[in-house]
Amino acid sequence: MIDRDALRRVATVIPLLGANLFPVVGVLSFGWTPVAVLVLYWVEMGIVTCWSVPKVLFAQRRSPEVGDRHLPLSELREKRGGKSLWRDGPPAYVRNVPFAAAQVNVLLLVWLVLGAFLFAQLGLQNRMTSALIRTVAVGGVGMAVGRGVEFHREYIREEKYAETSPRATQQATARHMAVFVLLMGVAGVIESARTASLVGVGVIVAAKLAHEVHNYRTEYADERPGGIVGRLLDSDGNEDPPERVSMPDGTPDERIRPDSRAVVADGIVPGVSGLASRTGYLAVLLTAFGVIVLEWVVVAAGVALLSPIVLGKMGSHYLRRGTVEYRRYGDEIVEYDRWLDEPQWRVAIDDIEESSVPRRVVDRFLGTGTIAFDWRDADEERHVPSLGPFEEVTDVAERLGLSATDAEQKDPDRTMFVAAAGIALTFLAVPVGVVVSGEMGAGGVVLLTLLFGGPFLVVLGALLWVAAMNW
Repeated sequence: MIDRDALRRVATVIPLLGANLFPVVGVLSFGWTPVAVLVLYWVEMGIVTCWSVPKVLFAQRRSPEVGDRHLPLSELREKRGGKSLWRDGPPAYVRNVPFAAAQVNVLLLVWLVLGAFLFAQLGLQNRMTSALIRTVAVGGVGMAVGRGVEFHREYIREEKYAETSPRATQQATARHMAVFVLLMGVAGVIESARTASLVGVGVIVAAKLAHEVHNYRTEYADERPGGIVGRLLDSDGNEDPPERVSMPDGTPDERIRPDSRAVVADGIVPGVSGLASRTGYLAVLLTAFGVIVLEWVVVAAGVALLSPIVLGKMGSHYLRRGTVEYRRYGDEIVEYDRWLDEPQWRVAIDDIEESSVPRRVVDRFLGTGTIAFDWRDADEERHVPSLGPFEEVTDVAERLGLSATDAEQKDPDRTMFVAAAGIALTFLAVPVGVVVSGEMGAGGVVLLTLLFGGPFLVVLGALLWVAAMNW
């Protein structure tokens, strides 16, 4: 009797095996050196990272919440539900978007930096012939196809996404990059005479194949190698997916949606705050440098980095506020996401410890308000959701059965504002003095201010913001 599982695995492994043996063909037929093989593996590393993005989105199990606050768009980690991207396909989970964004960061930063290092240190700009470029392109296409076959057959059709987590997929990508860095060192040692090419490529290909075999065994063959290597490279930490929030019986007594205009306007603040991240800081520096040297290609590159950061944070804000509605079922309140068709949380009104209408700058300009309250679940975990913004916040609070709705009017903190403004003027006096003295041009002063004063500007901006909130 034919073992269908074995045939399926062979059909999946053959494209990957062929792509990884292609460097041997390159040496025998096209005169490749070990360094040329590294170029192909660098291309493959980018391909692996690209395929890891959909893998992360479809991963059904949760990752341990360790270091999640450092992820981009980490506020989406608590979002429940997902959307199928094609008919009868598995859902792509919104809670996995932060991990997918992190993989994109890896592609843009780590992969490109390693590529630049590879080209600069090994002098590839003088070795890249047209024939080498064509053969590496052919090998890259073969690797992309092999990874695509693996994704379709094993990950989607065999539903391996139900057994993995975003963190495990990230670890697989990190292992791949670690192997590439190791191979870079090996290639630097054995790169010598033409006669050593075949031996060198044999060593590199053997190490790479061992890594691929380990990955396949751990990800798809349900095997866990033992020993030190197995413990170092294994991917643990998958947690059960979150339980679905049950809906109360009957029809809701009230359905209330946030003010969409205020939601969009409210998203500008978190959008700009995204520039305080490391990637955003680098994008601001790149854009400023392009403006100073009048290199519009550099400016375009900086704007290309800035735009997804700002738009991503604004989109994240809208996903959390703009697609939901608040339903009241008797003495219970449910936040329900209309786009995902998924309840987000459910709480009994009697379990709410405190509710209020916080004072916010955006609400003051738009004439809206939000409702904040907190409660503790059965595990004594505290939840502090924020509802809105609403145009008639007092009326909404009454319809939801919330009693404590007086706005939190904090005393004006003009002292903090004056102190922050004074620090700002003192800080600006230094670069202005340098420009006036003629020791350095205005462009150089601006660039150095952003480069060395960036963290200080972030702190100063936070102080001014707090002062404005309490003015």
